[in-house]
Amino acid sequence: MGTQRARPSRLAQLEQRLRADIDALRASGLSFNAIAAVLNRRGIPGLQGGRWYAATVRRALNSPPQPATAFN
Repeated sequence: MGTQRARPSRLAQLEQRLRADIDALRASGLSFNAIAAVLNRRGIPGLQGGRWYAATVRRALNSPPQPATAFN
């Protein structure tokens, strides 16, 4: 048997992409409320699978990024 290599999990990749999108929207000057509206219009589920609110956007930005590795 060979060794297992760490590789980015699909979920971690999506989370990183979402965080990058939120960072970019915030950097463009949008408020947390406006970012939540953008994410909801795009149909992106919130952190718990529901809608985005200003507080959930703020929480997503203030939480540490999750490691993007899984073992296969």
